[in-house]
Amino acid sequence: MLYSISHGKDSSSHGRVMKILIFFGGPSLESGISLNSARSLVDHLFHQDTWTFELIFVSQSLDFYCIDKKWLYCNTTADFEFKVLPSMRLSDENFVDFAAQFDLIYPLIHGSFGEDGQLQEYLESHHLNFVGSSSATCRRAFFKSHALAELTLIDLAPGPFLKMGTQDPKLSVLEDFLKTHQTPNGFIIKPDVGGSSLGVERFKTSDEFLSCLVQHKVLYGAYVVIEPFYTAQEFCITVIQDLDGKARALMPCTIHYESGEFFDFRKKYLPSTKSTWHCPPKCSSSVRDQLRISAERIFNFFQCRHIARFDGWIFPDGKIGFSDINLISGMEQNSLVFMQAAVCGLSHQRLCEHIIKIASQKIVAPTLQPKVTAKPLVKKKKVFIVFGGETAERQVSLMSGSNVWLKLRASSLYEPIPYLLALDHCLYQIAYHHMLYHTIEEIYEHVHYTTHCPSPISLDLQDIKQASFSSSPLTITEFCSYAQKQDAFVFLALHGGEGEDGSWQRRLSEYKIPFNGSYEQGSALGMDKYLTAIMINELQLNHLYALPKILINLNEYPTVRSLEVLMSHFELDQYWIIKPRHDGCSAGIIVLSCFRDLQRYYELIVSEQSVIPAGLFYSQNQPVELPKKAQEFIIERYIQTDRVLSVDGKIHRQQVSGWLELTQTVLEFQGSYHAFEPSLTLSSGAVLSLEEKFQGGTGTNLTPIPFLSEDDRSCLKESLCLAAKALAIYNYARFDLFYHQELKEIIIIEVNTLPALTASTVLFHQALAEEVPYHPTELLELLITRSLLDKAVFYAQDAGNKDNHIEKSSVLMNSEL
Repeated sequence: MLYSISHGKDSSSHGRVMKILIFFGGPSLESGISLNSARSLVDHLFHQDTWTFELIFVSQSLDFYCIDKKWLYCNTTADFEFKVLPSMRLSDENFVDFAAQFDLIYPLIHGSFGEDGQLQEYLESHHLNFVGSSSATCRRAFFKSHALAELTLIDLAPGPFLKMGTQDPKLSVLEDFLKTHQTPNGFIIKPDVGGSSLGVERFKTSDEFLSCLVQHKVLYGAYVVIEPFYTAQEFCITVIQDLDGKARALMPCTIHYESGEFFDFRKKYLPSTKSTWHCPPKCSSSVRDQLRISAERIFNFFQCRHIARFDGWIFPDGKIGFSDINLISGMEQNSLVFMQAAVCGLSHQRLCEHIIKIASQKIVAPTLQPKVTAKPLVKKKKVFIVFGGETAERQVSLMSGSNVWLKLRASSLYEPIPYLLALDHCLYQIAYHHMLYHTIEEIYEHVHYTTHCPSPISLDLQDIKQASFSSSPLTITEFCSYAQKQDAFVFLALHGGEGEDGSWQRRLSEYKIPFNGSYEQGSALGMDKYLTAIMINELQLNHLYALPKILINLNEYPTVRSLEVLMSHFELDQYWIIKPRHDGCSAGIIVLSCFRDLQRYYELIVSEQSVIPAGLFYSQNQPVELPKKAQEFIIERYIQTDRVLSVDGKIHRQQVSGWLELTQTVLEFQGSYHAFEPSLTLSSGAVLSLEEKFQGGTGTNLTPIPFLSEDDRSCLKESLCLAAKALAIYNYARFDLFYHQELKEIIIIEVNTLPALTASTVLFHQALAEEVPYHPTELLELLITRSLLDKAVFYAQDAGNKDNHIEKSSVLMNSEL
């Protein structure tokens, strides 16, 4: 059943539960990040019975809706906005009566309306207590031109700036500014209203400026700010208030990236090696102290409240300049705010508790005393979470591993312990704050040394170790032996490679260690897209099949001429998909429109490129990670799907071919199979990008799909359960497929035996859409508990018959079908 967040009973030590109203959404392009922030707050705060909450979704038109809690686990607000009913809307009068029931309002709307003072002024007018700065402070600090002007007064601005209108820009003024402040690196244009990364572009001439301005006119408002393009060291620092109202800066963080680039939206929110975070910062202790002092000064100068984040630059001459003030900072799971707090000894939960405590202490202080939790009668079972590896999807593995780790920290059954499968093929136990780095490479860099970071705050709130511990590397054999001795469950959060091809499954089975997902045979089959297709087609079901595939091996086709001969088999008027035979669901997948595309793809592979730049192939809107050491690839026909759009809260379907691309999860327990509701993910290009699949707040998923009938759902569920049996799927798996609604035909694309478990994955959407919905933590507990029971039975059998048991059961399943 659904995890109960609001218990509705008095369970605090002081007589009542505190009620909090969370605002998210809003009209800006950062509404998806706002959703991520709200979800993170709920995950880390409301799994205990000291608090209860409700959600207010603010639409693009600034209407207030009281919505279902399960919608928090969508990827974007567009996932559910079309489901918002007029009956959920709160009028001004209804909102005031509704809000009066709550002790505190927590606004988590980024950008316009949320940070510019509008929402704060509305709440103030109705005498409602809320987290964050006042409307007056928001108006001073949110508009970049205002903030920079005031920062200049206290000598903390980074340098000169120019505010300019987007509708009728005064080019003569611009030319004077560019001439006066000439720089070989050019200039930056950014919206005057907006976040710290969206809409930021680089230009050098007035003509390039006018080109940049085209998008700003439509998306970002009436004014832009122009600044020199700085090549200094970028930093970020968060300030919170202590219980006495004094500003206390957390540990600063420095951000590193390639020269000539800047910290854009993709670098900030999608894990990649394009940027590196360092917390503690890579600077001298004197500069670090100066950063903290300056940040606290700005916090007080603007009269900020509770929490604020400041971004800026450290120049080679030692000067410090602050460029952005974020009054409602992003609070995603591995956001910079949580990283800086963790280095100071504060967990996600403790930081959130502290913010609420200082925001409400004047009115409900007795409720907010730390809760004393009795020790559990039953010792929690250890769960070793393995993530990382060296595949193209290693960063997604980190996202899955960290999300599973954080979700299970709320479990009363299991104790999660994260382990990095590093690039040296050893495993390292990872400290709390190191888990918040956004790439495998950054974590690996920190596991080799011990660092102690004295806390810059004195709040007496530390609930995690301030220093990392020196984690001795374990070989895979040593790790398995240790897990066996600890009677631990191993949760595999690996994607692609040996984590999903049966290798890890075989090792764990040899040690009789329980783990999630399928056994060796089902895992190996699921990873092999070519054999999966053969197995599906051998079922000989008219409505369920896989596309014919051409298998190519780089060793067998080493010349361009050979590839040209290969392409001669293809129909010239069709597009084709090329993908690695053995890898995850997003690595190296490209649409080929001509022979030249195949030749270009071949050249990228043999030259061992790691990434295909955006725009190189047909409808390729984003960079595509390439697999390492891949030799075999498959080519199959590209299926053009119907175009499904979410516009103004409504779903529009444009008929193209009748095909839809869906994804659907199947659970297995003791030989029985159950399929969740299917999901439809809307893509902006020819294939789903890494961002649309895994970057929170980016890809739109429809679950359940509003235009599918009960017959469609039954067809899909029954068919995928048959396929799961034939493919020896155990525990759970995710199918990617095409579905033709009129013909009732299903084309299996691939099977993911260890599907991504990122914070907003469709797997969680589907679990919450069940008749008896599962909260994400409950779903993880269910997968672990079921696997423990199944594998206990399996390991109890004669060890010599284990392989035969799986093989025979698979053959029997096929014969039954």
